[in-house]
Order: sequence, then structure tokens, then C-alpha cells
Amino acid sequence: MDHFALKSYRYSYRSQQFGKRDGLIIESTLSSGEKGYGEVAPLPGFSRETIDEVEAAIVAKSISHPLPSLAFGLHTALNKKEQTGEFQVAGLAFDLESAKERADEGFGMVKVKVGEDISEVIGHLQSCGIGVRIDFNRKGIKHEVIDFLKGYKPGTFDLIEEPTLHPAEWKEIYERTGHFLAVDESFAHPQIPWECINAIVHKPTIRGPILPNIAGKRVVLSSSYESPVGILGILQLSQTNRVDPYLGIDTLRDFDAEPPFSITPKMSLSPKMLLKRAFQSIPLVKERVVC
Repeated sequence: MDHFALKSYRYSYRSQQFGKRDGLIIESTLSSGEKGYGEVAPLPGFSRETIDEVEAAIVAKSISHPLPSLAFGLHTALNKKEQTGEFQVAGLAFDLESAKERADEGFGMVKVKVGEDISEVIGHLQSCGIGVRIDFNRKGIKHEVIDFLKGYKPGTFDLIEEPTLHPAEWKEIYERTGHFLAVDESFAHPQIPWECINAIVHKPTIRGPILPNIAGKRVVLSSSYESPVGILGILQLSQTNRVDPYLGIDTLRDFDAEPPFSITPKMSLSPKMLLKRAFQSIPLVKERVVC
């Protein structure tokens, strides 16, 4: 790579969950003249690094052992493969209304954030023949999670993510319900009962582009509310790694701009070929050549 430019952006979400999002786009220029693009956007409250720390690392050229979000951005920007891929997407629902919308859109798998109407949501999706993933977001209370899961046969759900804040409680949840669990934010926690885990949700922006390799555990790629550039980076990763066929990238529907592609239950596209158009869809704030 001869040099790269660093471009700052700011965009907002329709749901206001995170308010405005600040991030960086790396525009690489290879010796051949070919350009590449990658997104570096630490997610506040989840990433270990901040956007200021990433920018400082880039300016100081401290990228031999880059921070996770920076490693992901560089991986996308320097990827040369242009093959078209076939992708399946798990829809995202927060309540009964959005679950009905995902069903009408034709999604064969839907991830549901656990809320007050969770039983209704599950019932509706199951009645439509749709696979269900549920995510407690570490907000469950142990005895309530156990009571809830006892109402469903083991194997009912494709994933049960992060049931409570404390992984030390998860073994009891598994033993009393028979449901295997999935780990996401708690991946590095020393008390994960791995014998009770059947899947790892991997977010490249938060943990980098190198996927975990733990025997017997599915790896599910998932987004962290990135722009279209980051979403395409996740699609590229899925083309070169053995991962679960249903990708968790439906967060793009919350992007408050018109992306160059739509998230649909099944997608056929070349991520590399769309990166420039995705980059052009992002509202940039400033630009500078770093090296």
C-alpha cells in the first residue's frame, strides 16, 4: 500500500438508540492504483477503544498490532477479492410489530430482543415457520430466565444469547432448562461455562477480523451498527471463513441515509465492487492523507 487517507464521518440512526455515530473510513491506495475502503467505528459502551485512540494510533502509524476496530477496517480496505457471494441474513425484531414486518419481508430467521411481548413475538414467528434467535442482552434475572426457558423444548431456539449479566449463572440455567446458550459481549469473561455454549456471536468491529476457533462452537457474524462500508466488510469475512449461514447484519435498516444496497433475506452481490458506492453514501466531515 503506497498511502491511505483518513476520512471522518458522522451519521445518525432512525431509532435514536445511539444518537449520532462518529467513525473513520480508511481509503487505501495500492501500488497498482487500486483503491480500497474500510470502516473503523468503535461502538461506544462496547468497544474497548475510543475513536480518538484509534485516530491517534493511525496518525502515529502504530498499526503493527492494531486495535480491534482498526484491524477490521484495515482488513476490509486491503481485501483484493472480488467474488460475488450468496448471503443469508437473520432479520432483527424488537417487538411484535417489527416481527410481523420481518415475517412479511420473507426472513427465514429472525433475532428477537427480549421484551415484554416476547412470548407473542415467538409465537407469531413460529406460526410463520421462521427460525428464532433470542437475545437477553445480559438483562435477564436468573430465576426469570429459567422459568421462561422451561416453557420451551430444548432446541426451540437457534440461539439464546447472553441470558444474564453474570456468566457464572449460565451453567445453572443450562442444567435446569436443557437449553444451550450463546456468548457475545461476555466472550472474554473467565467464568464462561463453555460446555453449555453452542455458539459465539462475533462482531468484527468490537473483536477484530480474526474469528474464534473453538471446537464444537458455531461462529455467528454480527454487525455493530456500522455504515454500509462496515456491513460489506462483514460480508467479505463471511466469504473467507467458516461461519453460520445466517448473518446478523440487519442493523443497516437503522442507518439514516440511503445505502447502495438493501438488506434482504437472501442477497447476491460482490462486497468488494460495492465498497466505493458504499463509501460515497456516507456523510463525510473531514479528510486528510495520513501516509
